[in-house]
Amino acid sequence: MVASKRLFLAVHLPQHLRDRLAGLQEALAVHDSAVRLVAAENLHLTLHFLGNTEREHIDSLRGAVRRALSGLASFETLARGAGCFPSPRKPRVFWAGVEDPSGELTTIHAALAGELAALDFELDSRAFSPHITIAHAKKRADRGVLVSAAGDLAAAATTQLGRQGTALPVRAVSLVESVLGRGGPAYTDIETVEL
Repeated sequence: MVASKRLFLAVHLPQHLRDRLAGLQEALAVHDSAVRLVAAENLHLTLHFLGNTEREHIDSLRGAVRRALSGLASFETLARGAGCFPSPRKPRVFWAGVEDPSGELTTIHAALAGELAALDFELDSRAFSPHITIAHAKKRADRGVLVSAAGDLAAAATTQLGRQGTALPVRAVSLVESVLGRGGPAYTDIETVEL
């Protein structure tokens, strides 16, 4: 029996947004020698990556997530724009942007961080930048092809997500297990907390 599970906290995406993101991925698919697309069923908005977590800590983690989200209401935000980390000139991760004009996503992220820190989770120290990862650069990919893919992604973002963006309802947060395999990761919800 495996002693730990690879976990993260995420917001799942509605089908209408997955369909739009598939259009963004099509713009990258022509660069398949350099870009590996995220499977459509795995697209999500990560709030916190927790990494390998001992099984005996999962119940306390569930409680921490429920406490963090207690009293927070559901809301709607937007997926709009696209880009790359660390930059369009050196793309490693291709993403669709998620806006947070009301600050409600940041509030959820911070509330979760407080509870997770109390359980001694090591959290990402970078500022929260909400996004949906849609593709990764392949190892040893040609940089020129990657830069071209970044340009195609930016051009497709307005067409696929619209100038005003596409609605992203935030109704729940899920604690998700990721099992790595040859065909990519497989995700399973361990717990979902409604807002």
